[in-house]
Amino acid sequence: VTTTDHVILPNEEGAFQIINSLGVKVAEGQLQQGGGVKVQNLPAGVYLLRTHSHTYPFTKL
Repeated sequence: VTTTDHVILPNEEGAFQIINSLGVKVAEGQLQQGGGVKVQNLPAGVYLLRTHSHTYPFTKL
């Protein structure tokens, strides 16, 4: 996934973490069912968005 503002995860809810390419946690929070994660404040780069059941790679432009 490539994004500039947010990552939408329609089938996820609960805690999440965003990990940068160096393995450092840069954000965490709670997902609501059908919601998304705002990433506009992150610098451009490659990230992993981890939930309790999945890991989603994304690129922030």
